[in-house]
Amino acid sequence: MSTLLVAVDGWDPTSWARRLEEQLPDHTILKTNDRGIFEGDRATLGEIAYVLAWKPKPELLAELSGLRVIFSLGAGVDHILAVETPPDVPIVL
Repeated sequence: MSTLLVAVDGWDPTSWARRLEEQLPDHTILKTNDRGIFEGDRATLGEIAYVLAWKPKPELLAELSGLRVIFSLGAGVDHILAVETPPDVPIVL
């Protein structure tokens, strides 16, 4: 089992999170609010292996010590590469 985070800025991630919960019932699905701010237990951030992202907050990405892959929810990855120090993990389009 893995923990996934839907991290978006500018729209509500609830529909993405709900669909992931349906398709991956054995995984933990977390989400930011519509402003890209994680409001959950910050202790769980180290458990997040996968991020589905649109304009993720740089400070949030920096806290994801267990991150393995970032999946872009948009047509490109400029919003991820614009982060001053993007994590050293694969970025999937």
